[in-house]
Amino acid sequence: MKYLLDTNVCVDYLNGRFPQVARRIQRSAPEDLCLSSTVIAELRYGADKSGKPSRNHELLDVLTSEIPGRDFDSAAASIYVLTIARKRGFTEEKAGFTTSV
Repeated sequence: MKYLLDTNVCVDYLNGRFPQVARRIQRSAPEDLCLSSTVIAELRYGADKSGKPSRNHELLDVLTSEIPGRDFDSAAASIYVLTIARKRGFTEEKAGFTTSV
């Protein structure tokens, strides 16, 4: 996997808002793309709240059949926290994060 797509990227792709996003996704091999279970849940919630829930759920059915979903579990959350802390220049100790992954 090269790209773990977030909710905003998926919405932009599905709505065709940014052609460069669509091109990048369409040029990628399916095995290079992934959706987290959290993103899928957010997309489903958004589809439910939209003005066209049936249409949007159909689009999501296609998207999730083409791009695999992965569970966002405790280990993934720990890696996420470490990644953000490091990007912001914190060590694990300074960020108050002591659990090893």
